[in-house]
Amino acid sequence: MKIRFPKINDYGDYTKLINSIIDEGEYTALSKKISEEDEKRWLEDILDKIKNKKVLVICAEKDGLIIGHVSVTKGTGANSHIGTLGLIIHPNYRRGGVGSNLLNEALAISKEFINVDIINLQVRKGNDGAQGFYKKLKFLKYGELKNGLIINNKNYDTIFMYKEI
Repeated sequence: MKIRFPKINDYGDYTKLINSIIDEGEYTALSKKISEEDEKRWLEDILDKIKNKKVLVICAEKDGLIIGHVSVTKGTGANSHIGTLGLIIHPNYRRGGVGSNLLNEALAISKEFINVDIINLQVRKGNDGAQGFYKKLKFLKYGELKNGLIINNKNYDTIFMYKEI
C-alpha cells in the first residue's frame, strides 16, 4: 500500500470509492451516487485547496486503486488552529490497517502542512467500530448532538471527538 497526495487522474478511483460508501447507505449523508464528472470537479477544487494549504488530503493506493482517503480541513478565523477530519475506507479494505496508516500519516503532517494544533471529527452514534477506532488513536469525546445527522431520511445522534497534535 502506498500513501500519497491525490492527483487529478485519480477521479475515477475516487468515484468508485465514494460510491462504495454511498452504497452502504449508513455512513454518509450522501444518498445519490456521484458521477465521474462531478468527482473530477471536486478533485480539481481539492487540489487547489491543497496547493493553498487550506486542506491536507492524502490517499491510500493498493494495486493501482484508491482504497482510502483522509482529509483535514483547516478552520478559519478564530478556529484556524483546528482541523476537521474526514476519513473513508473502501468497505473491502477495512480492518486491515488502511485507516490507521492514513490517519497516523495525516496526524504526523497536519501541524506543519496546514498549521493546526487540534483535529476534530464527528461520528454517528451507534457506529461503534468508528468510535472504537478513534478512541484507540487517542481521540477524546467532547460532546453529543441529538439528531445531528440525517442519513437516508433517518435522524442519528452525533458524537464529537478531538485530539491535540
